[in-house]
Amino acid sequence: MGSVSLWMKKGISPVISILLLILVAIAAGVSAYVWITKYVGESTMGSATSSLCLTCDAIQILPSGGVKLFIRNLGSTEVVIDKLYIYYTTPDKKREDFRL
Repeated sequence: MGSVSLWMKKGISPVISILLLILVAIAAGVSAYVWITKYVGESTMGSATSSLCLTCDAIQILPSGGVKLFIRNLGSTEVVIDKLYIYYTTPDKKREDFRL
C-alpha cells in the first residue's frame, strides 16, 4: 500500500495544467488562423487572374456634338463593349443622355 499512496501524491499541479490547456488552445487557434488565411489567399488568387479593369483615359467632345472616349482594358479578361451610356449634368442642372 505504501507504493499506491506515493503514486497518488505525484501529479501536475492545477495551475500548470491550466497553463498547458491555455497553450494548447492558443496553438490550435494560431494553426487555424494560418490555415484559413492560406486557404482564403489561394482562393482569391485564382479569381485575380481573370480580372476586369477598364479606365477612361480621355474624353473628347466633337464639333458635331458627339463624344469620343478613349477606354483601355488594364485587366486580363477580354471585354466587348456592347452599349455605353453617359450621363452628365449641364450647368443649368439638366440631365442629358448620350447613347453610343
